[in-house]
Amino acid sequence: MCDMKVLLRVYQWVIAMPILLVVTILTALITIFGSMLGMSRSWGYYPAHFWAKLWCILMFVKVEVRGRENIDKRTSYVFVANHQGAYDIFLVYGYLNHNFKWMMKKSLEKIPFVGYACKISKHIMVDRANTASLPETLAKAKEVLSDGMSLVVFPEGSRTPDGKMHSFKRGAFMLAGEFGLPIVPLTIDGSFAVLSKSAKNINPGKIILTIHKPIVHEMDKVKNKEYMEQIMSRSYEAIQSALPEKYNKCMNKISVACWVAVCAAAVAAMPVKAEDGGQVEQADSLKLEVLADSVSPVADTVAVASDSVAVKKGFFRKIADYFATSNQYDPTKKMDFGIIAGPHYSSTVGFGLGIVASGLYSLDKSDPTLPLSNLSLFGDVTTTGFLMIGVRGNNVFAHKKYRLDYGVYVYTFPSNFWGIGYENGSNDENKTSYSRLKFEAKPRFLFRLYDNLFLGPMLNFQYVNNSKFSDHGLTLLAGQDLKFNAQGAGVSLMYDSRDVIVNATRGWFVQLDQMFYPSFLGNNHEYFYTDLTVSTYHKAWKGAVIAGEYHSLFNYKDVPWPMMALVGGPNRMRGYYEGRYRDRNIMEAQIELRQHLWKRHGMVVWFGAANVFPEFDRIKFRQTLLNGGVGYRWAFKQNVNVRLDLGLTKHGVGFLFNINEAF
Repeated sequence: MCDMKVLLRVYQWVIAMPILLVVTILTALITIFGSMLGMSRSWGYYPAHFWAKLWCILMFVKVEVRGRENIDKRTSYVFVANHQGAYDIFLVYGYLNHNFKWMMKKSLEKIPFVGYACKISKHIMVDRANTASLPETLAKAKEVLSDGMSLVVFPEGSRTPDGKMHSFKRGAFMLAGEFGLPIVPLTIDGSFAVLSKSAKNINPGKIILTIHKPIVHEMDKVKNKEYMEQIMSRSYEAIQSALPEKYNKCMNKISVACWVAVCAAAVAAMPVKAEDGGQVEQADSLKLEVLADSVSPVADTVAVASDSVAVKKGFFRKIADYFATSNQYDPTKKMDFGIIAGPHYSSTVGFGLGIVASGLYSLDKSDPTLPLSNLSLFGDVTTTGFLMIGVRGNNVFAHKKYRLDYGVYVYTFPSNFWGIGYENGSNDENKTSYSRLKFEAKPRFLFRLYDNLFLGPMLNFQYVNNSKFSDHGLTLLAGQDLKFNAQGAGVSLMYDSRDVIVNATRGWFVQLDQMFYPSFLGNNHEYFYTDLTVSTYHKAWKGAVIAGEYHSLFNYKDVPWPMMALVGGPNRMRGYYEGRYRDRNIMEAQIELRQHLWKRHGMVVWFGAANVFPEFDRIKFRQTLLNGGVGYRWAFKQNVNVRLDLGLTKHGVGFLFNINEAF
């Protein structure tokens, strides 16, 4: 028996727990992403519903549900349950089979990933240590219930220390009465034995969830104190009736005066709205950033106080001091410039050495609120013969009246080709090599229409020369050209409320590009495309930012094969061989957690998916490609991160070195 217990603990901590930890993080990220898109009603429940079941299955916790026929999925309820242990959460989430929101302790917000997922998916947080916040909590609860959602509450307030039920708090019953919602008592039996409040390990066992018949209010009596006490007593007795004798305990009397006062305060507080509070806080934050930016860098010499002799620093000391202060923006310089190099590996280009020079500057130093403009020069050389140089940047003009964004690069390297379409990309036998030379320039000049909304023209110039195809590769191309010139013009509509362009922590970025490549501009292939990018950024817990992005590219008419939509690259679907999967159209999305760790160090975790397809009526969601990974961040300059990303793909891994965040 002892040996079996040891094996069980080894299994739980070495196998099950790592799996459940990863699944928990992914579930939280999926919930956050869905809630950001305004779908918290469903995304705040269904991902966690399956997550909770997995916790029970992998930990050998059996569940029996009794009385499921007593509730209707189309009806809203206030569920009240006894709270035996932490596994009550998994039990109710996984096996109640009814969409709901929790009423939970505000302190749970501090749990990484999970806390923010609960907050953004509109579960109701109760700060029991701050009575002044109770009216706001009540208002949020009313908002949830008025939207037709059910609510689950543990009226005891916390887990039982001995398995027995303790006295109920009145809040859930008052809310149910005010909205005329039926109260459904839930009995949880067995959770205390699986994981009690004081336990350190999870014990396999069986938990029984009993769903009692709803208690329907008599609306003309809900404001009567004695009537509400009867409702509470009936709920308490119903829950207790399905518990073993050893867990029975008499209910204590509860004072109503406090809750009545809170309700009165909530009613009085509801119409009151804070004015400009966020703007004041933002202004204070900007002042702090300006003060931080004003710190002068360390001088190249240091004065020795004992004899007042200036001692020159050695080469390595200068390098150390340079990197020690490189993340401090110096507003006295026309452009605060820095250079860094580093190794990298990816399945696309092999091992290589990349070098990046990054500069920050302001086009109106008298305006400390103007976002900094940026310029990045980059170069790369790898063992496969890949060679690239380029420049990209964003210029924000005074008062944000105009904006100039640009990117220019040229590269050459031996590449691989699998053909066009998902099926060809999935076939390893299609792989064939060729050489590619490409030059591209894409400037856009935007005029501000209103606040953060911009509109303006954009241009695109491309030259692509493909050579050294094998016979098999030429067969895959089916007679298409190898050399292309493309000159295009179009219009770009942009909304950008990001606080920092290259490393946002809050705000939205929406960009819609409509490009045309007509024959009168000298194009042999006449085509046009619609390119949409939607990105959002939200601060979560301390040092954490949740970022999400959706991107689609739709090509029309005679698009050349090198200009088709590609899966992979340094910014999306990181780790995939860029161009292995290509087709006329693509839809892709990613969500990323960016966590500051210590001083200038940080990390990211991301999950993404993409689908390439020829026409809309031929989309096959089973052909969706998945992607995930982790990355390390080092603050090279203020709001400019060096990033090392390890991407996991269907075909292996890729290791990327780059500057600035992926999106």
